[in-house]
Amino acid sequence: MNIYIDESGSFVNAQNLGAWNVVAGYVTPNGDSQNLEECLEKLKISSGYSFDDELILRMIDEVPYLNFLQELSKLSGVVFCCATDAGENGNGVISRHQERQSNLMLKHIDKMQHQSGRDAIEFDSSQVENLSQQLYAQLICQLNLMFEIVTGLPPISWTG
Repeated sequence: MNIYIDESGSFVNAQNLGAWNVVAGYVTPNGDSQNLEECLEKLKISSGYSFDDELILRMIDEVPYLNFLQELSKLSGVVFCCATDAGENGNGVISRHQERQSNLMLKHIDKMQHQSGRDAIEFDSSQVENLSQQLYAQLICQLNLMFEIVTGLPPISWTG
């Protein structure tokens, strides 16, 4: 199985609603990898890109994109995504969530037997606490996406 992940958007808090940021994953069996790459190559060529270029969706004409989706629908892959409206992330929503998660990581640290484990948890908690809000929002979307892909359960919804 192969999992291809990409994001769209800056994940920066926005003043207005409708500023969507998305992390998507396409999951495909190993046998479809060659067909997937051929579909992607056709899209890039028809859109004036070289194979090594990163595609920017807003820079692609509708017809080649729809053709790509049609070809993709013939394969055995599945698309998963997680999105956030950056317009909903103001008023400390992200910082409160971030602080809560950082603190929860430390909740049972006293029960750990080995100092090296406690040190690692403290380090991880400080890393989460010190991420910019932009990177934290993207991380949460990525984690929710991976959770959904691995478990098959819907992503976790959260608000401040």
